[in-house]
Amino acid sequence: MSYTKFFLPVLLGFALIQFTGCGDSSDNDDDSPDAALIDLNAVNLACLEPDVAIQLPSNFSSGNLNEQATELVAVVQTGNALIATSANLFVPPATAQEAEADAYIGEDDEAYTWGSVPNKFLFMQNDYGYSIYQYTEESVIIPQEILYVDQNEDCSKFLLTQYASEDDENTEQGEVIFSFTFQWAGTAKRMSFGEDSHLDGSPSYLVRSFEDLSGEMNKTVNGKVVLKMNWNAEGDGTYHYYNAQGEVIDNGTWDF
Repeated sequence: MSYTKFFLPVLLGFALIQFTGCGDSSDNDDDSPDAALIDLNAVNLACLEPDVAIQLPSNFSSGNLNEQATELVAVVQTGNALIATSANLFVPPATAQEAEADAYIGEDDEAYTWGSVPNKFLFMQNDYGYSIYQYTEESVIIPQEILYVDQNEDCSKFLLTQYASEDDENTEQGEVIFSFTFQWAGTAKRMSFGEDSHLDGSPSYLVRSFEDLSGEMNKTVNGKVVLKMNWNAEGDGTYHYYNAQGEVIDNGTWDF
């Protein structure tokens, strides 16, 4: 299933950043009496509380699902997992220390570092924006931004972007390789996420959920909508598949 194939590596990659940071403390000796350790309570993505997750009607947990409803459940679960993961991404490990000002880090910047090259990371916070950078070479003064998050003060929007830390056969360093957006107004919620659109066959998803738990989902591949789904408050739904010309090539329904 494509949603597992493409998005599981992204989640594992996010986790690797945290484990790598926690596992290498050679440059951050927290036993030193002079070490200025980060106050973990100072970093808080308040907009991503557990109750913002998208909920589906209870009938989707019945286990009696067709192929399309199964994909819908998996996509929503992946999006909700991204919410939970993102809430912890921007909390540096306990060994992180306040970063010293240099040619890139200003005197007044809230910045912390941990790890050692090539897995040395820099965390910087600016109002409601957060970034994690990576130093891959000793000689690098300006590190490569690999993760960025931005959120509105009123918590109406959350945006997470992942950038390539180095060149490979598909992407260039600094190119967007994954993005995740969550928006909400009251009980109406909207999430979208996907990988680099340059990758052939890479899917992206847009999910909308409303107060009565009805909703809709679009799946896009190579910039073209290939699948649309709609469901009502009971979970009964319809689906339509499209070809590259936008013509319906298959459709159907499911009900409980």
